[in-house]
Amino acid sequence: DFGLIIDVFQTGANDVIVVKPEGVVSEAVQELATQNVETSKAKKVDKKIIQTMPQERLLPFTDAVVLEVDLKAKTMVVDWDADF
Repeated sequence: DFGLIIDVFQTGANDVIVVKPEGVVSEAVQELATQNVETSKAKKVDKKIIQTMPQERLLPFTDAVVLEVDLKAKTMVVDWDADF
């Protein structure tokens, strides 16, 4: 589960899908709140948390990558390395 498609944009070669992991921002805020961190330390902790969280992905909208789109179920199956 890569997350939520938040945008699609065109390039010269093909369209690109922008996928954002769900809850990334809220997870960072919750982590800071549970640690009860002082403001001076919050920037360091916040940066560390964000760096370890899954980042936005850009996937080419091509037949080789997008295997199935189900509009009714609001799902898309892709062949894409999770670490890429």
